[in-house]
Amino acid sequence: MTVSAIEARALQAQFDLPQPLAQINCPFAQLQPDFKRALNYFSNQQNARLMLVQTPAFINLADWTQTLYQAKTKSPLTIDPKQSAIRIEHAKPQNTTYMTLNSSTQSELVIAQQLSWQSLFGFCPSELKDGSLKVDVNRYQSGLLWRADQGILAVPAEELIRQRNLWHVLNSIVEQQQFPWQELQNWPAHVDLAPTPIRFKLLIWGDCEILDQLLNEYPRLWDNTAVRCELAEDIEATTEHCQAWLTALFQHAQIPMPDDFELCVWLLRQSSRECDHQRYLAQDFSQLAHLLQYAQTFNNGLNLENIKSAYQQLHQSCNGEQRWSLRNYRDGQVKLSLSGKTVGQINGLSVLESPGISRAFGEPLRITATVQPGDGDLSDVERKAELAGNIHAKSMMIIQGYLTRQFARDGQFPVSGTIVFEQSYHEIDGDSASLASLMVVLSALSNQPINQSFATTGAVDQIGNVLAVGAVNEKIEGFYQVCQLVDPDNTHYVILPAANLTQLNLTDELVQAVKNKQLILYPVEHVNQAIELLFDQRAGSTHSEEGILGTVEQRSREMANIENGHRRGIISMLLQRFFKKAL
Repeated sequence: MTVSAIEARALQAQFDLPQPLAQINCPFAQLQPDFKRALNYFSNQQNARLMLVQTPAFINLADWTQTLYQAKTKSPLTIDPKQSAIRIEHAKPQNTTYMTLNSSTQSELVIAQQLSWQSLFGFCPSELKDGSLKVDVNRYQSGLLWRADQGILAVPAEELIRQRNLWHVLNSIVEQQQFPWQELQNWPAHVDLAPTPIRFKLLIWGDCEILDQLLNEYPRLWDNTAVRCELAEDIEATTEHCQAWLTALFQHAQIPMPDDFELCVWLLRQSSRECDHQRYLAQDFSQLAHLLQYAQTFNNGLNLENIKSAYQQLHQSCNGEQRWSLRNYRDGQVKLSLSGKTVGQINGLSVLESPGISRAFGEPLRITATVQPGDGDLSDVERKAELAGNIHAKSMMIIQGYLTRQFARDGQFPVSGTIVFEQSYHEIDGDSASLASLMVVLSALSNQPINQSFATTGAVDQIGNVLAVGAVNEKIEGFYQVCQLVDPDNTHYVILPAANLTQLNLTDELVQAVKNKQLILYPVEHVNQAIELLFDQRAGSTHSEEGILGTVEQRSREMANIENGHRRGIISMLLQRFFKKAL
């Protein structure tokens, strides 16, 4: 069962881009087509009054839609409530965006990020005169509702939860399409204005947790909502989307888009890496926009060399945990074997996430296993020491299920074992060490050594399929960094799930190491492929004595005979003592 190494070209996302790159006039329309379609439908449907938009936490609706719609200043508004003529002065509240929808109605979209009673419903200027507060009704300054008349008012759900009194009044106005002057304004007693018709649509936006809280508090909101839409967190990396994404990124950073093709490709790869897929781009621009601003400020302009230098500087400023980890490997404080062969020991791969601003990073860990005659129980020291989570515990049970399926078809598996994640003193969770743990148990069961120049990551199922894991780039890069410190002169290998090939977006240094044969990556789909790579032997089967699986089958029978003999010996001894006492 031959496994081919991954070629260097497959280690990074590849993009089909024209040269020179074109800027897109409305990038948001390309990046969020579902939202644009839903919003245009909402604005053109007369009976649709409510729309819910679920946004990722990193997307501010006002910032994004400014790239889709053109800003517009609405002309002065005059309202005649019949009883008296009131001159309206428009006060433009802060943190508010005004835009014209690209629809047949040309209605206005007003996006408010912060709400107050006055900014929403308007107010009349007042002054202290002759010892009393005078209200000048002839200088009423309209709020956001009148700005959005015949258009759409977009408000954040978080503000409605924070100010429930605003939501109750706003919802009533939406349903009745009437502006109740007397209820909303502190008019003098002699001013009696009847409600004025007002027609606007309400768009409520927020992340999934905020919207869920709002819907739980107001269940009717779901039934009254005519249109619902989610903003996409990522987008397929087509040629058009790549150009729109680059345009939006530089607009977000407020930097002119440079004519540097290699720089743009590097930025696209960083985005692709962020969303863990070679064919998709993440729509969170905040980190890359900050990187562009940093490079332009401190690295004398934007080009590929400067942006890489800025990336390293920013990374170095918050990777203290990783530097400490690498120092422990270098000084031998953490034991790791990267050469030779050993029975019952393997190199796994993990990702460390620390609280605060430290970045997540990958590091190898040593996993060992011992076996003895027993009842088939696989003891996980991490779980017993309460250092492992539920997913890790599940993965250990799956390994036990695989062993039972392979070697205990006719009865109980006669071998017990112990697995230890050596020098692991923090809590661990996840199933990405399942493949490595299974391999080290097979090594202990077969008494066959594992090549220590390999590191292994991957989840498994009871049938033996190797399944995808997360943070595969960080794991491979962390292993390579340790290899360069501890054993830089030899070639090292990584076994990973074939299902993770589309997640690969390794650094240029790693790609060069693969080209130079310093690091070789093997994708596997089944545990038998991993067995042949790690043991340099055929996996074989339980029906023959050849291969690792056949050896495990033979040794398990031997252990079963030992265990049965031990049990017979104990029973015989007990019977002899019983009969002696009886006599």
